[in-house]
Amino acid sequence: MTKRLEFKTWSDFSSSHVVKETGSYYLCDCPECGKPEAFVYKNNDSFLKCSRENNCGESFWLDIQERSNEKGFVKKENINKFREEQTLTAMQIKQSEWLYLFLDHMQNNCEQPALENGYRGLSHETTKSFIVDMINETGMKFILSKFDSLVAKDYTNADYMTSRNIVIPLRDHKNKRVEALLLRSTLKEMHPKEIYLSLTPNPKPFIIDLPPRCETVYITESVIDGLSIREVDKEAGLIMMRGVNSVNSLINHLRKNQEIFNDKFIILALDNDLAGEKCASVLKYFFEKDFKPCNYNGVWDFFPVTFDGKEKDVNELLMKNPNKLERMVAAVSEEIETLSRGLPDWWVEEMWENER
Repeated sequence: MTKRLEFKTWSDFSSSHVVKETGSYYLCDCPECGKPEAFVYKNNDSFLKCSRENNCGESFWLDIQERSNEKGFVKKENINKFREEQTLTAMQIKQSEWLYLFLDHMQNNCEQPALENGYRGLSHETTKSFIVDMINETGMKFILSKFDSLVAKDYTNADYMTSRNIVIPLRDHKNKRVEALLLRSTLKEMHPKEIYLSLTPNPKPFIIDLPPRCETVYITESVIDGLSIREVDKEAGLIMMRGVNSVNSLINHLRKNQEIFNDKFIILALDNDLAGEKCASVLKYFFEKDFKPCNYNGVWDFFPVTFDGKEKDVNELLMKNPNKLERMVAAVSEEIETLSRGLPDWWVEEMWENER
């Protein structure tokens, strides 16, 4: 159950929880675990969430009694208006469209050494449409300098940004814009290993990629995990989140686009940890209770059926034992074919047992 916190003013809260402004949200100390990894979105300032899903993950309602004149807070009565008015300026549109075209050019016309040599067990054929290698710090500084109107600060001299060469764009293909970037590094060990950089109001924190003839849709916690499935099954449909905190945004999107799952089998390939289990429970409840108009064929867990607990997620399994992942994905396809033919349950259970 979500807990409730009461403060007289925003200042009372920020002084006791060390609030720092960053982009579209505030970072603060978690009231439960005390770690500085909780956040409050500026356009939903009544809700606080700890991002340490596996160690805490608590959420809180913030009840600020006097905040109408305080800097940094949006009045409750103005939240909906604030969201409606979040539009891009002409310069922001121009820079977002430029970034879309530039990253596409890099993917298709430039050398990508970190990807061509294989990235986290993924072939360049698999990563080419989704990931860009900016090669070095100079390349990263270049693109960071080209969308200054889309971000709240200058990142060109921030080592924690420029030392990252791997760029995963979250694209709006309809309008040919980039909504957000996921930044990683092969240049050196970075913490956190992935940074999410929002570039537009209310970006979709996930990628949906469904080949025309796919029968199965895998939902994963990360783009890297999703592409690990694609590495062994080129026809697999993918919904790749940027972490379990994206699940509510994903559900809101799917609720409005239920037809994409018509005649599809849904496989939840989430991480083998507490956060992954919680996320899987939320998604299963959504599909089974709230996804009524859609003629989808069912929801299954990927790991609990075939997983022996040695690897944390799909990508780790790909890197450590690619043959096992290939067998597991093949077993999913075989089970789906079995279900389509209406074979008995004992046959399906025996098949799964043989693949463990």
